[in-house]
Amino acid sequence: MPRRHRFGVPALLATSVHVVAVAVAAVTAPVSGDLGALWRLTLFREMDEGVAVTWPNALVLVLAATVWAWALWQSLRGPLAGPSPEPGRDVRRLRVALYAALAFWLFYFLLPSWPWWVTALGAVVMLVAVVRFRPVLGRGLEYADHARGAGVLAYGGAAVAGVLDVLGLPVPDGVALVCGLAGLVWTVLVLRARWRDGRWRRATVLCGVASLAGFGSMGWAFAARGTSTPTP
Repeated sequence: MPRRHRFGVPALLATSVHVVAVAVAAVTAPVSGDLGALWRLTLFREMDEGVAVTWPNALVLVLAATVWAWALWQSLRGPLAGPSPEPGRDVRRLRVALYAALAFWLFYFLLPSWPWWVTALGAVVMLVAVVRFRPVLGRGLEYADHARGAGVLAYGGAAVAGVLDVLGLPVPDGVALVCGLAGLVWTVLVLRARWRDGRWRRATVLCGVASLAGFGSMGWAFAARGTSTPTP
């Protein structure tokens, strides 16, 4: 029940709005011949040109939206109602960094386009979270130095690339791929450590697994981009 959790009712309302919006976009997409709204609600970006409006493409987006809706509910509902133990200093710092990262994720959802400063600043916030994870997870984080290095490369590289792009300076080829793979390595190692750490709820860890599904959705988006809409 929503009231079992501290923010259960607002979380249920937010999740319901997202689910209804996705359902309406999925039903109207074949009629309008446009996947733009469904794409935006699922991948949180403008639809690339040349994507076919087909049932398989719409189904992939709906499945991804279902995962995001579940993750949204799990993330927003908060802990169980009632007093909670006082967190330590490292935990408080990590929590602030993660809440800030969530705020930037909402920026991506609400803005029609992603200004360079939002992308760069969001990467910097995640870079802070990467650094703050180390003292909280402690010895549970295997290959801690490798994990932190991968996170710094992923989000630090993304921030630098964004600044170079807006300044009109050349961005080396393959930077996006390297940063993406580094971010994937960091995510997997941190999720493994959190799964083995008793302080994290299983649902919280599964939200991270849902983010990996988001990586898969983005990969599908790049593949679907090359499919042109059939003409009669």
